[in-house]
Amino acid sequence: MSLANSFSDFFTQKIVKIRGDIEDELLSKNIENPIPDADSCPYEFHTFREVGKDEVLHLIQRIATKSCSLDPLPVVMLNHCFKDILPVVVRIINLSLESGTMPDSLKIAVVQPLLKKYNLSYEQFCSFRPISNLKFVSKSIEKAVAVQLTDYLTENHLHEKFQSAYKPCHSTETALLRVQNDILQALDNGDSVILVLLDLSAAFDTVDHLMLLTRLSKRFGIRGRVLDWLTSYLTSRKLFIRVEGTDSLLSDLDCGVPQGSVSVWRNVYLNWETG
Repeated sequence: MSLANSFSDFFTQKIVKIRGDIEDELLSKNIENPIPDADSCPYEFHTFREVGKDEVLHLIQRIATKSCSLDPLPVVMLNHCFKDILPVVVRIINLSLESGTMPDSLKIAVVQPLLKKYNLSYEQFCSFRPISNLKFVSKSIEKAVAVQLTDYLTENHLHEKFQSAYKPCHSTETALLRVQNDILQALDNGDSVILVLLDLSAAFDTVDHLMLLTRLSKRFGIRGRVLDWLTSYLTSRKLFIRVEGTDSLLSDLDCGVPQGSVSVWRNVYLNWETG
């Protein structure tokens, strides 16, 4: 068995085990399915607006220039002639938004194992995390969707109140300032402080697609073509592992979102309080 296939098996079995452990825990404690069963959002987002050349050009400039081996040309080369192909890219993005579909050819990811920390052993699979590399056009469409979805969440105050990750005008700095401020206030009041920190294992890879789509619909008012697009984006995704120039067999992505894609999907998934 090739090293690439071994990595593929390890990453797959890791997710299977985590999801199995979660299901067993829910059953053992008689916890109901956390999927919401009633609409709780007074707002609706059902249609994407059309994007123009200037907006797409701005989006593209914010996308990492790292090329994907599935692209016909390196991104660096595309940058030299991008103004000439810009109308085509704009047309592709708008067709995707209008139809509510993500083409299957753009839902294939090349996954490269990345060492989590420089001092970890290269000989253990658990020392690596899977990072997806996506096609240039795929990332462009994702970015256009993420901008409109983020604008909708921001305008209607649907973000988690204390969220700092991937939120306009927020960062790790705002998260630290909030924690520090709360601790100092508690100490000034003579209270004791307990800080609980959770590290979610394989946070990107364990996202349940049905739960995410249901939460988008019920808690965030995502409807119509927007929900159609997100459903299409999540279904029929495939990936393969590439190690030292060797590729693993193609496998289906039955849960999770690509670690390397837009992170707004994970934020919505983890938001329990909205509504």
